[in-house]
Amino acid sequence: MKRIINFLLLAALLSPATALAADVTVDGDVTLDTSYTLVNTSKFNTFTTDGTTWTASISDGSGLRIDSADKYSFTVSPATFSTTCNTSNSSIGISVPSGSPAQSFTITPSTTLCTATSNTGASGGGILYTTSGGGGGGSSGGGSSVSGSAIPQVTATAPTATPAAPSVAKPSIVAQTVSPVFNKNLVRGSRGTDVKRLQQLLKQDKTIYPSGVANGVYGPATTKAVKAFQKKYKLPQTGTLNVATRAKVQQVFGGAQVTAPTKAARPAVSTTAKARAAQIKTLQAQLKALQDMLKKLQK
Repeated sequence: MKRIINFLLLAALLSPATALAADVTVDGDVTLDTSYTLVNTSKFNTFTTDGTTWTASISDGSGLRIDSADKYSFTVSPATFSTTCNTSNSSIGISVPSGSPAQSFTITPSTTLCTATSNTGASGGGILYTTSGGGGGGSSGGGSSVSGSAIPQVTATAPTATPAAPSVAKPSIVAQTVSPVFNKNLVRGSRGTDVKRLQQLLKQDKTIYPSGVANGVYGPATTKAVKAFQKKYKLPQTGTLNVATRAKVQQVFGGAQVTAPTKAARPAVSTTAKARAAQIKTLQAQLKALQDMLKKLQK
C-alpha cells in the first residue's frame, strides 16, 4: 500500500539509523540536514541513513533526487550517477527504468564542490529523476526522466482497536468450600447448616464477626454480626438474613455481581397438605424463638 508522507514525518530522516519503507512517495521537499534536500515526488521502497550516507531501495519506474544548496558533489554505489551542477545548487538523480528489477543504491555526500554540469557517468545510462516531468537527462548519456506527478496518493486507514474484555471478580477462598447462596431467610432462633454456613462466611471479616463462632445457632452474636454486615454494605439493619441481605452475602463472599431485589417476593403458597404442614411447622419454630426471646428480656 502506498503512503503519503508529509513534511513533518519525513523530517525524522535527519536522525541516524532512521528508515522509511513500504513504497513511499515524498509529498513536498524535505530537508535532510542544513545542506541537503530530498526533492518533492521522490519515490522509493526504503530510505535509510546512518548519519553519514543514505541508502535507498528503488523499484522500476521510480526514483529520487537530492539537492545540495552548497553545491557539494555526490557519489553513488553501485551504479554510476554523476552530480549535476547548477547555478544555485547541485543535485543527484537516481531512478530505475520500467521493467527492471528493484535496486539498492548508497548515496554519499562529500565536502567537495562540484565543478562540472552533467547527469551521466562515464558508462552512460545515468537517469535524472525530475519533478513534474521537467529538467530531463544530459546530452551525453542518453538519460531519461521519470515524472513524479503520475504517482497515485493513497491514504492508509488506521486499524480499529478491540476493547478489552471486562474483568470478573473471583470468589473468596471460603466461598470455594462454603456456598454463599441461601434459598430462605434466617432469623434469630434459627438453627442448622444454613446458619453455620452464614457464620463461617461472616467470620472472614473480623470487623463484622470478631468472635467467629460457627455453631449453627442464630443467637445474639450472629444477629449482631448480621447487623454489622448490613451497616457496612448500607442495608437496613434488621439483624435478619432477609432477601436483600442474602443477595449481598452472595455478592461479597461469592464474587458474583448480584443485584439485590428491592422488594421481597411473596412466597408461593402450596395447596398440598404436606406443604402446608411444613409451613405451619416453620411458623411454629419462629413463634417459639420469639417467645424464648421475650422470656430472656423479662428476666
